[in-house]
Amino acid sequence: MMQMLEMMMADREAERAERQANIAALQQIAQNNNGHGNHDHPGSKLKNFQNTNPTIFNKTEEPLDADDWLQTMENNLEVAGVEANEKVLFATHYLAGPARAWWTSTRALNGGQFMTWEDFKLKFSKYHVPQGLIKKMRDEFRELKQGRMSVVEYRDRFLTLSRYAPDETDTNEKRKERFLNGLHDEMQTVLVNIPFAELEALVDSAIQMEGKLHQANENRKRRMMNQNGPNNAQKYRNNSTGGFASKYNKPPAQTYHPSNNNNNNNNNTNNNRNHNNNNNSNQNNGNRTNNNNHPNGNNNHPNTAPVTGSNAVPVNPKDKSTVNCYECGVVGHFSNECPKKLARIAANTAAPATASLRSRRNQNNNNAASTT
Repeated sequence: MMQMLEMMMADREAERAERQANIAALQQIAQNNNGHGNHDHPGSKLKNFQNTNPTIFNKTEEPLDADDWLQTMENNLEVAGVEANEKVLFATHYLAGPARAWWTSTRALNGGQFMTWEDFKLKFSKYHVPQGLIKKMRDEFRELKQGRMSVVEYRDRFLTLSRYAPDETDTNEKRKERFLNGLHDEMQTVLVNIPFAELEALVDSAIQMEGKLHQANENRKRRMMNQNGPNNAQKYRNNSTGGFASKYNKPPAQTYHPSNNNNNNNNNTNNNRNHNNNNNSNQNNGNRTNNNNHPNGNNNHPNTAPVTGSNAVPVNPKDKSTVNCYECGVVGHFSNECPKKLARIAANTAAPATASLRSRRNQNNNNAASTT
């Protein structure tokens, strides 16, 4: 641990000493310029160079950041009138952190010999802008899609990555086509038919369309929430398509049944406990008849709105004032609701049970008479 700390302290001291040496060299250059009365460049070249506000390069977040710094630095050196043999000294003064460590190592490998500006640019780009990383960023640009990004976020990422594929964005048409292909499908369908003059116009239209689509989506959600009242919410949940319940999902209409049908069966059961099985069979037959004509098994009047559950939706009664019964010809009901027809069915169902009971009673009376 102590050795690591000592090494770190030594590196910092070496960096500090190098900076002081650079400053001294720059000051000497400035004094030489002033001492020789350089009328072509009044004042210090160092002063002129500092007036260009050169940025300090530490490390790169994006590969081309290093290339940007190098190009900016070269332009500042030209503006300040720095000589070719002084450019490396001026530029490396604005290296810090990992970039300063790289330069220290590079100069040591070079044996401290003089390095031209062209050699410096080549070594700097090779280290800080590796081709493998450039290729990776180019591939990312080719596969770039909007996805979850907004149009503005997609535009910014598009412009950043397009620098790594200059041959694919060197014309206005290429840029527009590539940007359009990365937008959402619903935007492409509309914007592809519009002849935009430049990429900026395409981006502006995409931003406006994104706002309209978002507003329409919010309005649709708001309408659905307003429609989902206490009754409509249940219809929406019961509909398999996700919308509101259709007219075909209504409960079936009620049918009329004579109220004495079940009573006859109950009386038969109470009169003779020994014939429960027979009477139960009669009851089942009667119930099946009732269920065929009355789906819900209720004895309500057919004009009342049926309810099929605690959350069911009432059905409006039908107008039967013009309906003719095919069974009896009376106006006001359908043939499957005809009271005469239903009474006849109930009587036919109860008749066999009554005849069987009467026959059994006569047999019992005859047996009793013969016994006495």
